[in-house]
Amino acid sequence: MNNRLVTTLKKLSFVLGALGIVGLAVYSQEIIIEPQTQTLLANSMNNMTFIVKLLGVNQVPVESYLYFDIFAPNGQLVYQYYEPVTVGTGLNIYDISVNPLQLQQLVQEYSNGYNNFTVEANVSLIYSNGVEDIATGQESYNITFVPYNFTLSMVNLPEVISSVQASENGLNIQSVSYLQNIGTNIQSATLTLTLYGQDGSIVYQTQEDVQLQPGENLLTINVPNYDLQNIYGQLYAEEQLTVVLDNGQVLNQVAEQSFYISNNENGENLQVLSISPNFNSLQSLGNSIYDINLLLQNSGYQTVNATVQLLLYNEYGYLEYNLMNSQDVQPGQQSEITLPLNTEELSPGYYNIILYLYQNGVVVNQYNYTVAIDQNSINPVNVISVEPNTYNILPGSYVQLQIQLQDSLPMEVQVTPMIQSEELNINQQLSTITLSPNQVEQLPVVIYIPNNLQAGYYPLNIVFLYNGAQEVYPYNIYVNGSVPVYTPISASLEAYQPLSVGQNTTIDLILTANTTSIYNLIIQSYAVGGKVYPKEENVQIGGTYSETIPLNVTAESGNVTVYVDVINANNGEILYSLNQTYTSTGEQLITPTYNLESIVFWILVAVAIIIIAAVLLESRGRGGNKKEKIEE
Repeated sequence: MNNRLVTTLKKLSFVLGALGIVGLAVYSQEIIIEPQTQTLLANSMNNMTFIVKLLGVNQVPVESYLYFDIFAPNGQLVYQYYEPVTVGTGLNIYDISVNPLQLQQLVQEYSNGYNNFTVEANVSLIYSNGVEDIATGQESYNITFVPYNFTLSMVNLPEVISSVQASENGLNIQSVSYLQNIGTNIQSATLTLTLYGQDGSIVYQTQEDVQLQPGENLLTINVPNYDLQNIYGQLYAEEQLTVVLDNGQVLNQVAEQSFYISNNENGENLQVLSISPNFNSLQSLGNSIYDINLLLQNSGYQTVNATVQLLLYNEYGYLEYNLMNSQDVQPGQQSEITLPLNTEELSPGYYNIILYLYQNGVVVNQYNYTVAIDQNSINPVNVISVEPNTYNILPGSYVQLQIQLQDSLPMEVQVTPMIQSEELNINQQLSTITLSPNQVEQLPVVIYIPNNLQAGYYPLNIVFLYNGAQEVYPYNIYVNGSVPVYTPISASLEAYQPLSVGQNTTIDLILTANTTSIYNLIIQSYAVGGKVYPKEENVQIGGTYSETIPLNVTAESGNVTVYVDVINANNGEILYSLNQTYTSTGEQLITPTYNLESIVFWILVAVAIIIIAAVLLESRGRGGNKKEKIEE
């Protein structure tokens, strides 16, 4: 009997140990941040792309959030990105695009350069049982800002090509790429050409390895004639140049251009072989004189008169130029007609060009283009007004500027606003906005007024980035000379009904943010004279708004005091503390207090007693049977 008891106790110990191992089991996730290199090249014209790979997810969470942070060498957070993400089992990949111009502006204050930046990615996984798992990964980089130049543009592609020429000779598509000051060697470079039809279908596609040298590179891809048989109408050419550097960084540039393969099936003798310059690619003109050339061919059997007319309208529909030139074209011959377009006296803006081709006085072809003249001097938006939310602007406070904008062009524009002020230490880049013609838009901007400023006017510039140029709107803001007490996060408790002993009552914790930063907070709460749930909760808050968090309070006595601490999750700093005492109705409850360890202990004791009793009963029963057999 003793051996059986020992064996049973060993089995019990094994079962309890297995239960403990299961209880301690956790999911193991891993985060990898790419590129895996020591130095990153950054340039204001190209975003920096980071790839976050999440591996080892064994269970699909109900909620998941990605946090992406960049820390300066002194540990200060200089860039932060956050978004809800979808997580599945296995490998999950997320792309994070960082504007290096914004990053450069943020880190210019560090005199020790741009070395040892820490990129950290965290993915919070919340499962259906309430368990939260956090996967973390980080990489260190030396970020080098270089004025490298990487461009790609198509050249010498006629706007109109005859089907005869395309089907007999094929098509050479040339492009020019500039690559300078990249600061490292090129591992590989590939050029991909895709031709799309009018319906978006792919007519032709090829990919070739190319050799790039510093400076200008002329790249040529030949489209074979047999791939252009029976191809007519509008085509769209897209080239993508992908360069992989020795450090693993990838640079991409894309060039696009449309052209037309003419079938000449309309019975007309005149055929347009090419139009130069190609206004589909050359969409911006300077203040100069341009020769507009049309190369024509007479495919008929008699001489025809060819006349080319150019009409130039400004953005308001006013006719600026009406140019015309004509000549006779002999049968089977080619002829070029030139029209000189003088843009030196034209104001900056967008203009519509209409080209007409007449054969013996009858219109046989028409082409329409929109071009910009002196594009860098075009003001795309009109700032109607700038109004602060208060005129009692104090140092150390946040102020919201309400900027009223209007599209000043007769077309849709996309602009990227920026707020800049050297005196106020402001350099904020906002999200790109799209405006329709004559549309009025309200743009709210929150800026921080530094401490220790004397009373007076301070200049700031409202800048709009547009097509490589910028429009600057100056504004002066008046600051009073007193310093307020700045509280980025505040909190309060609100109870909307009285508490009753033994009853669950909801009390609202109201968090108020007054900051341009994003705070990751830990809310810790407890109660004296009752219970409160949840005891801890993670919250993210920022901007200038309030968020309500419900707390469930159960009163156990006549007075219940609820305590709440609002903690910065990044450094453990207590940002705000408060407590509130509530009077509850009903009789006081005497509730025994148990903790989790004691409950588990007594459950294990009870299980052990039951198993031991079962073994003893079994042993006693067998002993009785043996005694009966002896007596017989």
